[in-house]
Amino acid sequence: MADIYIDDSIDQLTVDQADYEVDGTLNVQVGVRSLYLGDLIITNSSDSPDALKLTVLKEDPELHLIQPTNLFLDDGANVKLVAYDASADMEPYLRIDNGSTLELTSELLSSGQVPFYIRVLGSSKLIYDSTGTNIDQSSSVIHLDVMEPGSQLQVIGADSYSHVDGVLIFKNSDGEIVGNFDAPWINDPMELEGDMLTITCYL
Repeated sequence: MADIYIDDSIDQLTVDQADYEVDGTLNVQVGVRSLYLGDLIITNSSDSPDALKLTVLKEDPELHLIQPTNLFLDDGANVKLVAYDASADMEPYLRIDNGSTLELTSELLSSGQVPFYIRVLGSSKLIYDSTGTNIDQSSSVIHLDVMEPGSQLQVIGADSYSHVDGVLIFKNSDGEIVGNFDAPWINDPMELEGDMLTITCYL
């Protein structure tokens, strides 16, 4: 059952994760009468440390939307993205800003509901967890469009990384790829500590 049902075309919808703290889950469904949900904005006014599990799905998988649903996290929002099938022919933008955290869960990655263009801004964090999946990570399906200084990328299980020909690849201790990102813009200092990559500053 949807917590929020979209039955019309909406340019922008803002949700405070504090309103869903009881079970920690928010299910958004784009109905068959809707042409699109433009921007879904998640905030965290109560500064809750608990992650909100988020699903954004179409009521009918065959529903054709005229534009993708972009996801914006702001004000320290903390979201685990479990399912996200609200895109059109264009890839959606995910923007993580102002100290927010977004985790791309193994459930999401296994579903094939990618690719995304992702911007990590304002000392925010992106977590990528492919643990237990059998997805092909030999090529990039996620585009890191921007990562500002102070922002972080945590790839669960990684202990090394390389950036060659615009592709950012993370491997575990067995040499297996656990994360692969299209990031041709990166030319700034980075530091890897454990499985956490931090952008330090612009040159």
